Amino acid sequence: MMDIDPIHAFTAVVAQRNIRPFSKAILCCSKIGGSDLSISTTQDAISFSTLNQSQSSIATFRFSRQFFTKFWLDHPIKCKVNLRQMLLAFRSLTRTKEITFNLAEDGNVLVMENMTHSGIKIKYSFSFEDQDTILEADFSRQDLSCIACKAKIFQHRILDNFATGLNEISLV
Repeated sequence: MMDIDPIHAFTAVVAQRNIRPFSKAILCCSKIGGSDLSISTTQDAISFSTLNQSQSSIATFRFSRQFFTKFWLDHPIKCKVNLRQMLLAFRSLTRTKEITFNLAEDGNVLVMENMTHSGIKIKYSFSFEDQDTILEADFSRQDLSCIACKAKIFQHRILDNFATGLNEISLV
């Protein structure tokens, strides 16, 4: 049984082997050009989405509970955080052993803790806003396309081929 602080409505831990694909997903959301990162949780997954300023493109990354070493959810949550602020927490992850996310609804704060190999905890706090509607792409429609592959393949075959200074990536 894992120790859960009762004030947290959500806790997830990203292990070292999944830190790079996770951080690449958040970085990819920032490349779309949105200012906010929408977070939506269910009992079996967490989704991160962003919409660009002209509202013409969306990026959504969905991570199942198996992606995380620990995943606990009191009830479904829909909120948004400032994407630019969150990117600061992903600057130096080379010495990070694990990343822990805690969402405390009473203070509207998303806490991200980076645990280093030397035992140092680096804590980031992000204020969030509740969101009634969440950004989601509906891939059940027949006229839309969905690309699905393992995260490692996506990272090495697709993301690594793009320059870091690009403003837009379109997959057609």
